[in-house]
Amino acid sequence: MNTSEALKKLLLIINPKAGRMKSKHKLFQIANEFCSLGYQVTLQPTTKPGDATEIVKNFGKNFDLLVCCGGDGTLNEVTAGIMDLDNPPPVGYIPTGTTNDLAETLGLASTIEENVKIAATGKPCKIDSGLFNGRVFNYVAAFGVFSDASYSPKQSSKNILGHSVYLLFGVKSFAKMRPYELKIEADDQVFEGEFLFGNIVSSTSVGGILKLDPSLVKLDDGLFEVFLIRKPKSTAEFLSLAIRALRGDLSNENIIFTHASKVKITGPADMDWALDGEYQKGSETVLIENRKQALTIIRPAKDEDDEENEENTENEAETVSVQ
Repeated sequence: MNTSEALKKLLLIINPKAGRMKSKHKLFQIANEFCSLGYQVTLQPTTKPGDATEIVKNFGKNFDLLVCCGGDGTLNEVTAGIMDLDNPPPVGYIPTGTTNDLAETLGLASTIEENVKIAATGKPCKIDSGLFNGRVFNYVAAFGVFSDASYSPKQSSKNILGHSVYLLFGVKSFAKMRPYELKIEADDQVFEGEFLFGNIVSSTSVGGILKLDPSLVKLDDGLFEVFLIRKPKSTAEFLSLAIRALRGDLSNENIIFTHASKVKITGPADMDWALDGEYQKGSETVLIENRKQALTIIRPAKDEDDEENEENTENEAETVSVQ
C-alpha cells in the first residue's frame, strides 16, 4: 500500500470571508497541519451563499472527514448538505466567524491551530439539529427584538468591528422593537399573547450575548430550550427583563423558559427570523422540529477523569432539582 492510499481523505470547506478573514491568511498552515496529522486534504473554498451545501451534497460522501472553516452560517450550510447524504462522515469545525456561538457550546478552542488538532484527533459526538419549516438549522431560531442584529450588518462591518457590531445593531433593533400576537405550542404546552422576543435554541450562547446555564442545555437529548419574553407594561420594564435574562435570571412572570422537541408558532406572516445568525423569511405558521442526534461533530477529547467529574456534577444537579 502506498502512502496516499494509507491517508484518510479530508474535505476542507473554507469560507475566506468569515469573521475577519483569519482563515484566508492561514490557509496553507491549516492544510499543512492536517497533512502532518495523516490526512489527504482536498480544499473547497466558498464564493457565495449556499456553496457549502452544494459542495457537501456533491462530494461529501467520498471523504472520511469534513471540516468546516468559517462561521456559524457556514456550518449551517454544511449541516444542510450532510442531511442529504446516506452515510455522512463526521464534521470538524474550525470557527472563524464573528461570534461562533456553537463553537463555545461545543467547548472548542480559541485559536485556529488548536481547533485543527481537535478536528483531526478529537471525539466524534452526535448532537441535535433542527428543522424550521423544513430548512435545517444547528442551534437557534430567533424572532423579535435583537434577532436581526445577527444578519443586518454587512460582512465588511463584521470584519472591521468584530463582535461589537452585533451590540451596535442590537441597540438599533431595540429602538424599533415590535410586539407580536402569537400562539406558541411547545409539545403539550400552549402560550398565547404578545411577545417581544423568542429563541428556540440548543446552545449555551446566542449572539455572543445571551448566555444560558450549561446545566440547562443538553445538545443530544432531542429537546430545544424555548426562551420567550412577553410584552411587559413599558419599554423600561422590558430593558430590565432583558438585562436580567442576559445575566441568567429567568425568574419573572414575563419570561418563559421550557424544553420541547417540537414548537409550532402561529402569528403574523411578516415576523422574520434568524436561523444560526442568517435571515429567514417568516410565515403565518412556523413548525420547528428537533432532529435528535442528527449531526456527528468532532469535540475535544476528554480524559476519563474529566468525564467522571462531569457525570458526578450532573448527578448532583439532578439530586438538587429533585429536592
